[in-house]
Amino acid sequence: MVDNKYIFANIYTTNYIVMIDKATGNILKKWDLSDLSSIQNQSGRNWSYYDKLNNVFNGIAYLKGSNTFLVTGKMWDYIFEIQLY
Repeated sequence: MVDNKYIFANIYTTNYIVMIDKATGNILKKWDLSDLSSIQNQSGRNWSYYDKLNNVFNGIAYLKGSNTFLVTGKMWDYIFEIQLY
């Protein structure tokens, strides 16, 4: 939760993060992070042993001091620090 007003969440099995108004439950903004997924898929890892459908974006954490987010995915090699505002 950011500023005690907004909830940021990823939409499981997609490359989207949404900002939700805590008071109303309405989605206020939506970001497509497909570029990060593409970077991960170019990591050189041999995914042939692993179901690519499960290699999904699924982690987000807010870093209050820097006003940024850490994002990653299931079985990803990278954690990305991004700014959404």
